[in-house]
Amino acid sequence: MRKQLLAIENLQYELNVNISALASLVEALNSNKYIVTVTETLRGYEFGMNDGSIIRIYHGEKGMKGEDGELKVPLISVRDSSDGHVYWTMDGRFVRDGAGNCMRADGIKGATGDKGEQGGQGAPGGIPRMQIDMVSGMWEISSDNGKTWELTGVKASGKKGEIGDTGPDGPDGPTGEKGEWGGGILAPHGVEVQNGYVEFTLQDNKKIRLPRILPWRLVFPGGMDYEMRTGEAKQIPFVISGFGGTPSIYAVGDNGWLAEAGPVDEQAGEGFIGVVSPACESVATVLVLLTNGEGKCTTYFLHVVSR
Repeated sequence: MRKQLLAIENLQYELNVNISALASLVEALNSNKYIVTVTETLRGYEFGMNDGSIIRIYHGEKGMKGEDGELKVPLISVRDSSDGHVYWTMDGRFVRDGAGNCMRADGIKGATGDKGEQGGQGAPGGIPRMQIDMVSGMWEISSDNGKTWELTGVKASGKKGEIGDTGPDGPDGPTGEKGEWGGGILAPHGVEVQNGYVEFTLQDNKKIRLPRILPWRLVFPGGMDYEMRTGEAKQIPFVISGFGGTPSIYAVGDNGWLAEAGPVDEQAGEGFIGVVSPACESVATVLVLLTNGEGKCTTYFLHVVSR
C-alpha cells in the first residue's frame, strides 16, 4: 500500500510539473523566447531560456505492474482555436472552468488605454491541476489552482494482477501487464534537439517548436597578447562557436594600428583578425566586436605591441 501511495504522489507531482511546463512552452512561443541550454537528466529534460528561467519536463514512466495496479493519466494537451488563442484539452476535449468557459493556455491581452496607448500586460492563462480522488479512484481536475475539484470520469487505476494462493508463504500471483505511458505530456522520444531549434511532440502528436540559440563567442587560441615587428602584417586566428542568428565581427585598432576582421569559414567555425602595426614602436589595443542577430554585442580586447 505504501508503495502504491508513493507512486500516486510521484505521478501527480510529475503530471502537474509537466502541465506547468506545457504552459511555459506556450508562453515562450507567444513571447518569442528561445532556448539557450538543453540538459538531459535522469527523469527528463531541463531547458534554460534566454530570460534566465528553466523549464523542466519529466519523461513519464510506464504504468506500474499489475500487482500494484496500473496507473493511467488523462491526455493533457493544448489546441489552437479559430479565435487565435490556445486552449487546454483533456483527452481531446476542451477543459472548462467553473463558469463553463474553455480554459486558455495563453495569456490574456491587456485592454487598450486612453489615447490609443497599449494597455498593461494581461493576466496569464490558467493552468489546470490534476490529482487522484482516493475515494472514487478517478482523476479530478481543478481550474482554480486547487480551490475546487471536479471528477473527470477517467479511472486512475487499471485491473490488478491475480493474487497468489492463500497461506503464510503462498506464492505471489502473476504480474499484470505494463500500463500505458503515463505522467508525461510528451510522446515517447518527443524531444528533438537541433542546433537551431528544439521541437516538442505532445502525446496527441501536436508539435511545438522553439528556437534554440547558443550565444556566439570567440576564442583566440594564441591568447590575447601579441608582439610584432614595426610595419608587420599579421593574422590573429580565432574560433567562433554558437548558433542561431547571424553573427558579425568588427575590429578596429588605435594609436596607428590597423585592424580588420577577415572572412569566417562557417563550416569550420574559424576566422582571423588582420592586424598591421605602425612603422614605429607602439603599444595599443585592438578592439574586436562580436554581434549576433539580435544586436547583442560582446567585446574582446587584443593587446598588441610593436618593437
